[in-house]
Amino acid sequence: MIESIYRAALEPGSYDAFMLEWDGYVSQRLAALEALKDSDPTFQAPEFEKHFEIASQLIERAPQTAPAPGQLVSQIGAPQFLIDASGQVVWRNGASADALGLQRRDAVDRLPLPPHQAAALKALVADLSSDLSEIRAPLLLQLQAPNGGKPIHLRAERFRYAGSTDVILVAGLEPVWPPLASQMLTDSYGLSASECEVAGLVAEGLPPATIAERRGASVATVRTQVKKIMSKTGTNAQGELTALLNNIRRLAERHDLKREETLGPEGRIATARIGDRRMDLEFHGPESGDPVIFLHGMLDGTAFTRSAQELLAEYNLRFICPHRPSFGQSDPDPGPFSEAPQRFARDLKQVCGQLGVTQPVVVGHMAGSVYAFAASQVCEPRGIVCVSGGVPITSRKQISAMTRRQRLVAFTALHAPNMLPYVLRAGIHQLKSGGDKRFLTSLYENAPVDFKVTQDPEIRRLILDGYQFTVRQGHRAFEIDSHQVVRDWSHLTAGSDAPVHLIHGAHDSVVTVDSVREFSRSLGRRAELTVLDEAGQLLFYQSPRVVLDAIRAQFACSQA
Repeated sequence: MIESIYRAALEPGSYDAFMLEWDGYVSQRLAALEALKDSDPTFQAPEFEKHFEIASQLIERAPQTAPAPGQLVSQIGAPQFLIDASGQVVWRNGASADALGLQRRDAVDRLPLPPHQAAALKALVADLSSDLSEIRAPLLLQLQAPNGGKPIHLRAERFRYAGSTDVILVAGLEPVWPPLASQMLTDSYGLSASECEVAGLVAEGLPPATIAERRGASVATVRTQVKKIMSKTGTNAQGELTALLNNIRRLAERHDLKREETLGPEGRIATARIGDRRMDLEFHGPESGDPVIFLHGMLDGTAFTRSAQELLAEYNLRFICPHRPSFGQSDPDPGPFSEAPQRFARDLKQVCGQLGVTQPVVVGHMAGSVYAFAASQVCEPRGIVCVSGGVPITSRKQISAMTRRQRLVAFTALHAPNMLPYVLRAGIHQLKSGGDKRFLTSLYENAPVDFKVTQDPEIRRLILDGYQFTVRQGHRAFEIDSHQVVRDWSHLTAGSDAPVHLIHGAHDSVVTVDSVREFSRSLGRRAELTVLDEAGQLLFYQSPRVVLDAIRAQFACSQA
């Protein structure tokens, strides 16, 4: 378990393996508590808490942008290991074993280092247990491979836990090639996407043969691409090109992308001020259309398919899509998690006042349904439409019916909330390190109807963009929503008598149709339920007209 915790932090691609280990541990603990007939089956994991904290810090220090194609292989393939205060290796990846012959519990004395570097590393280790230690810059290490190959250059730096230094991370030197740098090369020099990928590897100082191996191309092809890059950038030697590319890298790392005023022909974005906080709003559909407040869920974002965009004009609907606090670039809203829906409802009322919006239809998409019911208490909507929405969790059976990944996150949020931040951070680390497609597959691989929907290139892109929208500021947004969706929030349905239309897929892999039917009955005569027999959780992407028909009907009923 401990090894999988560190591996997920240092090798984002191993997050799935960590979740399997964590699933086994959580299942075992819950079974033990059930056997004891524990009425409050929450638990902590003191044997792992320190490791979770250290691993979280490793993630925080990791690059926060996805590496270029080929570079991810480089980073994962580099030796990485952790050294504790006793001077022993407490974790190492496979590359450390293969390239250096390194094993767990090996002493740092056996590392093949030049004498002055070995002494400097020992001093760094001694600092781990010192009451007053010097703050040292990362140490550069040159390790000789046991097979007589080229020296391996690594860095060693220390990490803190609870105010004291606990471990030293030894890892590769490879910098991340910022996506903005590729955009700059394309915009300024006309480089193609393939040439930008080669440029990122040239910036690492890699020779053509290594670049060719990374990219699965011939050396001749790489040499030709490098010549084209040099021609386009006006450089006369590879050293000159490397210097230019590294200057561009530094510029890209310093520059924060300015937010766009518009989203293109599909919609536009604006910013609302709520006290001293900022909330982004996205608009879709004709400005004269009837107002619809669309509240996104945990991972889905606020983008529509092109076919849905075209339908908005036909239905004369104007979608106003707030980016909830901590999502996208909207400012966080400090306060207890338990009251987040009510605070957001008050924010939304203020936004509606600024926009002059009265009596909208409120749509809650997936987990956004919790916030839709909270908003209905203050915004006086014509009606509420919940699409693939969550329902109040009143029994463990509801969570047990979810697919494995969703179930594990739900159980962690409910029974081991102290552990949830690391579980989420590690998942976000995978997303930000180019593992978004693997993350998507893990969510829907056991949900065949939804998995088929994700194979549509446009829908797949929107879903992956939604993931990045959720994690842009870290794990807080996901953690707040996780707290909401695994609890009984039925009290939020009171205080409004607005009609409710629940639209749900029969093959939804997270919330069963039976749970939705029970929830519908609890709402009484104000509720209507539509079940789509051939749909799953992603029904809005799959069948947008069904949703728009329900919204249009809410306006028609209120005007009758």
